[in-house]
Amino acid sequence: MVARLVWVQEVPGSNPGAPTISSSKQTQLQTSINLPHDRPLTDEEIVLAVASAILNDRFNPGRDNPFQPYGESLFARLGIPESTGRSGETSYDRRRLREANPDLDLRLAEFCWRMVALGFMVPESGAVNFRPTNRGRQYLETLDPTALTPRGLDAKLAGLGFETGDPARQYARLAQDCFLAGHYESSLVLLRVASEALINDVADRLSGASGLISGWKTRRSRPNAVQNLDWISDGLTNHRNDLVKALDARGADSSWVETFAHHHSGDWACDSPY
Repeated sequence: MVARLVWVQEVPGSNPGAPTISSSKQTQLQTSINLPHDRPLTDEEIVLAVASAILNDRFNPGRDNPFQPYGESLFARLGIPESTGRSGETSYDRRRLREANPDLDLRLAEFCWRMVALGFMVPESGAVNFRPTNRGRQYLETLDPTALTPRGLDAKLAGLGFETGDPARQYARLAQDCFLAGHYESSLVLLRVASEALINDVADRLSGASGLISGWKTRRSRPNAVQNLDWISDGLTNHRNDLVKALDARGADSSWVETFAHHHSGDWACDSPY
């Protein structure tokens, strides 16, 4: 995603405290966020705000200045007015943001150092400034804040209907915790475990339907991930239409079958020994 943050002035009758995220598909997906005044910014809003400030510096347009993790610098680069024009008084917008986010500087610095750990930023001038690397700039230009937002992956899975105690969600949560802590190999291992837990869950759910289909191979007892994938692939390849008919006959939802088979056709390879 290409993040595009839009600052919206508060107007009578509006509700600036409500987070507003709108998306439109042009050549790339752009996300617009109305920065709230009356509550602390979420981690995702911090990520999007910093990305916008770096990629579209409204204070120094056209220049490649390093990012400074301070609220006033962020506000300036986002184009949030500095003063009201009356005796240099701090603008209402900045004052409200500061009141709602007393630890903003600390959170901005935390995000910058997280980017440093990933090789996306380099500290300069005694860590007063942070400059994005080429790889970091590419990341920000195609930003999905989920990966860098603590519990972001967990929230995504919750939105898809996974319960807190579901193994796939538990392992995914641990994987992101490891990733944000810099334990990348551990993160990859846990993501793999999460994927295998999800595959097993899919196979468990399909097992009930497979008994309705003549010719669908019996699933092995205590199968590993490769065996589960082979079994699922066989069912969706050779018995897809029969599965849809069987579900429809029982009044069950069958709309997911074609979508699931389409997204995963030809992509069942797995070299895990487990």
